[in-house]
Amino acid sequence: MPEQYTLDAKPFIDLLVSIRDDLRTAKKYALADWVRDGLVIRGVVLEDTPQGTHWRYNPPFPESR
Repeated sequence: MPEQYTLDAKPFIDLLVSIRDDLRTAKKYALADWVRDGLVIRGVVLEDTPQGTHWRYNPPFPESR
């Protein structure tokens, strides 16, 4: 993961993950899925564990031409 990406985006990704967790707790699954899907298409992979949600950056492959 590019270091600049990590430093700039981490607080915002953490915030979105926290919001998604709150939406799941409130059983607003469609909105939680919308947040997750938005992160995934931007290369952020979420992993839900008993200890909480963890994320990692996995840049999407460039589209084939």
